[in-house]
Amino acid sequence: MCSKEEAIVEAAMESWSAKQRASEVRKSAKSTRDDRLNAEADVVHFANRVRELTGHAESKLEVDQTERETLVSIFEATGGYGWHRRGGWVGRAGTRRQRAVPYFAIQPRFWEGVGMVGGSVEALELAKNNLVGNFPSIDALKRLRTCRLDYNDLEGIGNKMPASLVELSCAANQLRGTLDFATRLPALRKLDLSRNRLSGPLPELSGVERIDVSGNLLDGRVILSPSVVTVLVADNRLTGRLECSQCARLTLLDASQNGITAFSQHLPAALVELRANHNKLACTLDALLPCRRTALRVLLLQANRICGTLPADIAERLPEIQDLNLSSNDIDGILPSSLARLRHLRCLDLSSNPKLDAGPYPAGLENLDLLDFAAAAGPPSATLGRERNFDASRFKMAMAFQRLYVPSDRRREKEEEQQEDGVNDNNPALERANGRLVARLGRARDLCFDSRTCAAFLK
Repeated sequence: MCSKEEAIVEAAMESWSAKQRASEVRKSAKSTRDDRLNAEADVVHFANRVRELTGHAESKLEVDQTERETLVSIFEATGGYGWHRRGGWVGRAGTRRQRAVPYFAIQPRFWEGVGMVGGSVEALELAKNNLVGNFPSIDALKRLRTCRLDYNDLEGIGNKMPASLVELSCAANQLRGTLDFATRLPALRKLDLSRNRLSGPLPELSGVERIDVSGNLLDGRVILSPSVVTVLVADNRLTGRLECSQCARLTLLDASQNGITAFSQHLPAALVELRANHNKLACTLDALLPCRRTALRVLLLQANRICGTLPADIAERLPEIQDLNLSSNDIDGILPSSLARLRHLRCLDLSSNPKLDAGPYPAGLENLDLLDFAAAAGPPSATLGRERNFDASRFKMAMAFQRLYVPSDRRREKEEEQQEDGVNDNNPALERANGRLVARLGRARDLCFDSRTCAAFLK
């Protein structure tokens, strides 16, 4: 039997030889990925052998052996050797001897993507790291709080997750199955499983504050927990009534591109942004909006079945509204004058409402970033659509022009009303305004233009 000194020298020589072979393999153009992995395994194996013989090997783990084995199972189950970032991780090398290969460190606190506090794993940051296959159950990580696995190629996630988990993010993968496992996480506050292939109903997740399950195949009704603050369920197959009347803290709700038919009673007063476009909402706007003052700034309800007239007190209900889109619905009646009192309104889209009488416009809508009444009932001048960075003075003149030059039938009705009221049609102020506009546009008084024609002549 060789003495200890001879064993150390022999291990050191083998370690040196392994480094030389690894260097040659890395430089060789004919070497494959398996060749490089085997050479790296040999280098680390003999280096650890030297540390063990010289008494410099790490003998005491800083983490529980069960947690360490759980981390190793993650590495092996998700194709760890193909990860983009695998510094320090432990796996099973593809060598004939099948030995364990720690790349840089034995202690998990040096493994890339592992966060430890007080000897326990509290965070896993493995997003965009080319994880594949099924993510194993990690309930052995008793103090894990954050797990981020976004933008990988995972097909499943273990049903047994630690009860201490606060944030779970696994967006943009290929996950299948249901969300039943999330109901067994009492400490969960943030859940992001968007852009996957999850199916089944969305369970009521008590305690969760932020939910993002958009871009999946979820179906059935939605009952939101009173604890939610942000809910993103767009682009699914949800149907029926969406229950949110008890969500006093709800500020953002995106339920667009589903089959939702109604909301429960009135919307929460704290709601700031509601995106419910491309659904099957069949109600009036008066029934949908609370009768009290709300904090809504963005209200997108296009492509639904909303009917009835716009509430006369819309300015009192939506005093903070900035973006209001009610296009492609069945709204009728006339535009309430209270629209002009919406001081923060920047975008108003009421296009594709055939029963809506879009004219005359309420004064004060000239300074909007977007104003669109295309395909609404009324004169051709009821078509207004423009982009940002427009010339406000030219647009205001176009607005004034279309108020003066209306189609002949509407103008005839106006003249008859004036004659009945005993008003002289030859109003001097009106004639002067007509003369200025005709001089500017170079057209006769009896011509009728829409807003696009006005914009073309005003350039």
